[in-house]
Amino acid sequence: MHFFVVLIPPSLYGMLILSAGLHFNIFNPEKMEASITWVIRNMGVCFVPAGVGIMNYFDLIQASGVQVLAFTIVTTIVLMILVGWSFQKLFREFKDE
Repeated sequence: MHFFVVLIPPSLYGMLILSAGLHFNIFNPEKMEASITWVIRNMGVCFVPAGVGIMNYFDLIQASGVQVLAFTIVTTIVLMILVGWSFQKLFREFKDE
């Protein structure tokens, strides 16, 4: 039985919960500092499976790498524009209050 509707990737649920907890002072940032520092230092381990996946499908990436690179660049630019626009809109609303 599924309790959550998957509208966003599941990995973002934890980030949203952490952000909300920090915003509403549910979590103490000072107590989390050691854990967060450890995670940041060992973050490279999280990228090993992605690197292995790239090597497993190297022929596919080699055949369509230009398209993948173009798609990645375009979507990154679009995302940065949308985040900037959203921030400016929210900042203006909070500034007016």
